[in-house]
Amino acid sequence: MISAATAAVLSIFLLRGAALPESRQEITLDSLRGAVALREGGRPVAAPFVDILAGYSFHWEIRIGEAIHIIAISRNLGGALFSFSANGSLLARREIQEVTSLQLFDFDEDGRPEIILDEIDGRGTGIVLRNFHIYRVTRRSIDHLWKGASYHRRILPPTVEGSRPVIDVLRGAIRCEPSGGGAKEARLLHFTERATGRKDPEVSRHAFAFLDGRFQQAQWPER
Repeated sequence: MISAATAAVLSIFLLRGAALPESRQEITLDSLRGAVALREGGRPVAAPFVDILAGYSFHWEIRIGEAIHIIAISRNLGGALFSFSANGSLLARREIQEVTSLQLFDFDEDGRPEIILDEIDGRGTGIVLRNFHIYRVTRRSIDHLWKGASYHRRILPPTVEGSRPVIDVLRGAIRCEPSGGGAKEARLLHFTERATGRKDPEVSRHAFAFLDGRFQQAQWPER
């Protein structure tokens, strides 16, 4: 049996020819897993997963320490990170960009690795901007810690009238090194190479250590 108030609301929707409001599922570890399985099987999903999985490409599921589960979703022109407790309840959610790769490394060596994503931050005609992003996941939040170039490509206007446009390409790579061997802290090493037209590439390198909750410039390792 339904209450008189509920019946009145339903009758209004029916008289106006409006669709009944959809029920919204709570976001939990199991409900998100289920929605992803439906989406991968080509079947429809319920709210709020319609927007979360619009343009879905693929996902990763990982565990941080003993108590936090992570699901990272990559979709066309976007993505999302979700963290869940051991009982499956949602802890935090963060919207990100489209993800091309995922790595883990424990920069502060506390037993809970940080997440390294290669994200497409922008793209358009003649332009691609991919950057590495590092996130720290706690039971309260998903925090952004660092950003560095992965692959940037731009078409620059010709320098001389009638000449061809110039293609400017910046390629980046990262290496994560644990402490030891003379290094007191774990380090993030970032290499970049920029090539513009036919000029010799410009190479640069930077080292970072994770201190006091943030990445700081560090000395490049001697060996």
